[in-house]
Amino acid sequence: MTWKHRRRHFLATTGSLLVGASLTGCIGDGIDDVEMEELEAEPVRVTQPDHLPPEDERRMDGHIWGSGIPEEPSVDIIDQETDPITHPEGIDPDDVEDRIEAFFVDGEDAEEEVSRFAFTDLISAQDQLDRLDGFSGWTTPIVEDVDFDEEVILYVQSWFLTRRRRPVVVRAEERPYGVHAYGYLVQTSSIVHPEGPPVAAVVRMERPEAVDGARVALTINEDHRVHFNSSEGIVEFEPSLFL
Repeated sequence: MTWKHRRRHFLATTGSLLVGASLTGCIGDGIDDVEMEELEAEPVRVTQPDHLPPEDERRMDGHIWGSGIPEEPSVDIIDQETDPITHPEGIDPDDVEDRIEAFFVDGEDAEEEVSRFAFTDLISAQDQLDRLDGFSGWTTPIVEDVDFDEEVILYVQSWFLTRRRRPVVVRAEERPYGVHAYGYLVQTSSIVHPEGPPVAAVVRMERPEAVDGARVALTINEDHRVHFNSSEGIVEFEPSLFL
């Protein structure tokens, strides 16, 4: 199934939740959608998701935290996949290994002691693809035929205690600096058991007029939506933000 087909399927399953909503770029996103002219300003780090419908109307699968996120208006998301792809300025897998060790050493209090991380980059030229390493059969097709005259690659890397939670981008709105992307973490297990490297979404999308950078709003659970910019490098979310 292609990403466009997956998008249509997602829209069809959540479309009833959007009836009556005004597709202005602020649907269900409240203060998260304050338009920024530039990326220098540090975004609000964590907000309460306000796009989630009542519990009995949410998707009952790993895509539960994507429920209610509108897909439009958006630049065209052509395709995307996830893999433990690395970036020289992104989250260091060795650092994550240290955090995993700390998790098991800390015992019952581990979840409240381990930081979370996120990173994003907007890749707008062929030579910039060299920043990414570790393409597999899943993600190679995403980038192999990119036309950078018409398209860009959004790279979104995250580590929130477990690799079982992978990022997905639902929509990307054009901004004066580039794109403001909205997405969520797929949750295939509710058990916190950190293992393996951080995982990244590689998203091929229509090229916006400006390509200076990206801002990402990522819903990670019922109570937390995290925000980070490509101008910031690795963003560390302190455990206290999630208490």
